[in-house]
Amino acid sequence: MFGHDTTGRLLGSRGRRPVTNQDSDSAGEPTAATAPTIRADGDGATGSDARPLTRWDHARAALIAFHVLAIVALAFPSGGSLTNKSAWRSKNTQADFAAWTAGLNRVGVALTPKEFEASLWALAKGYGRVRDELARPFLPYARTFGLYQSWQMFASPQRHPGELHVDLRLPGAGEDERWRPIYRSRSREHTWRRSQLDHDRLRKYVGRFARGFKKRHYNALAQALARAAAHDFPEAEEIRVRLYRYRSLPPERVRAGERAEGRYQHTRRYPAGPLRVTPSPFPPLPPLPPLPEGDR
Repeated sequence: MFGHDTTGRLLGSRGRRPVTNQDSDSAGEPTAATAPTIRADGDGATGSDARPLTRWDHARAALIAFHVLAIVALAFPSGGSLTNKSAWRSKNTQADFAAWTAGLNRVGVALTPKEFEASLWALAKGYGRVRDELARPFLPYARTFGLYQSWQMFASPQRHPGELHVDLRLPGAGEDERWRPIYRSRSREHTWRRSQLDHDRLRKYVGRFARGFKKRHYNALAQALARAAAHDFPEAEEIRVRLYRYRSLPPERVRAGERAEGRYQHTRRYPAGPLRVTPSPFPPLPPLPPLPEGDR
């Protein structure tokens, strides 16, 4: 297909000279005297070009192996987190125990949720002791270089979430009348301070109230939201903050258009006047449109 000169130019452009009659045997194969020596690393260099391994090469290989072992050992959940009693008592975890026990009962394993929980507790304690001993040599390295992760991802889906609801009461309304909703979690209608309240960090903070309610933290958040609402809505007489709890629906019921029904917990009500004495915890909002006639 190509002439001899063309072939030589093509091969020469790759840094190799063409094979001539003097370099090959009668079958056209390179002779032993001219065939390149292939080193173990496969780069085509001759044996005389091989570089001996240095101390740094050995040290680098040992460091890489140590790092991989550290990451693998620390990737397993810590024993302390698995044996957190408050987490085991949460509604979410207890629902998991009930579901697993029901599944085991269906396949012929006679077990109550309490017995199942006791068996898992003993297993978790044993696992935790072994895991913590294996991870102990790597902890100083992980803490020094910021490799340690103390929290677990996707340990158990939250099926009893809590939503933050904020309402205000206008002048002239009765004690339990004419509450106007201004914020609902992930709502498209009630969107007051949505860019802040629907932020990932605050959503995570609110989610903790569904897993392990801490009254002091909730009260501080509720009061801060009420103060911000009192400043943003000067016509409001009272602010109400509540946590709405419900059980997540299974996929087929969500696809059917059903909405989860829940109940309110931890209601906090604040007269708006005293809240306006101190500044709002949030930056000012742009001017809000006037309230609709039906809300006045």
